[in-house]
Amino acid sequence: MLLRTARGGQGGWLGWGDEASAAHVLDVAAYLACSPLTAAVRLAALGLRLPYTPEPDDERILTFATTYRAHYPGRYSAAPVGHVLAVARETGRSPADIVARLKVLGVGRPDGTVPDSPQDDDFVLLSEELDGREPWLVKNTVVGLRVEHILRASLVTGRTPAAITARLAELGHTLHENAKLPEAADEADIRLLETVDRSYLDGVHLEHVLRSAGLTGRSPADVAARLTALGHTLPDEVEYPETRGVLAAS
Repeated sequence: MLLRTARGGQGGWLGWGDEASAAHVLDVAAYLACSPLTAAVRLAALGLRLPYTPEPDDERILTFATTYRAHYPGRYSAAPVGHVLAVARETGRSPADIVARLKVLGVGRPDGTVPDSPQDDDFVLLSEELDGREPWLVKNTVVGLRVEHILRASLVTGRTPAAITARLAELGHTLHENAKLPEAADEADIRLLETVDRSYLDGVHLEHVLRSAGLTGRSPADVAARLTALGHTLPDEVEYPETRGVLAAS
């Protein structure tokens, strides 16, 4: 399968001395569920030419996540900024060097702006769990950052939501234009937003308001008013009751 030019038993065969592109290495590694470094080393051993010389650091550079198994990029993947900064810190190489090596290895440009010298809080802001570790935030160009991530980051770092938003914007992660950011982070807002599975492109309807009210113990009227204040659109022309809902989950 390493020598096939297409997956699934299709395509021709690479011969001795042929060049295997960086994209081919990523493709066959994904198909065989092995690391791109393993695939590259084996292709070279089989007499194929590569557009680069495999290096030991390639394993770490191309390991985008390690949950129950390692996750490697495909030819159309973009490296999260947090990943680039983390690899640079671990390997002692500069972020620019990691970006350049990713390009050589066939991976697209990072999904944001990689700083030459990251700030102390950057690793926290760019991590989904705000613990400075993977999984890293992946840029969403459609609906933008989730406001609850901004608010949680504010509580963790002690910086204002506006300061958090400004720094993440510098790193390439922005809020949707409809989002309205509060001046200060509030645990109640975070709990409310975590019950909403609607983006700023979606309308929040009566059933969504009632669900959030039941999960938070707040009244539908309070939920509707707060979601509107945070920039969500509530298209239903209804009179939301002031009665508090039954707390279904904490």
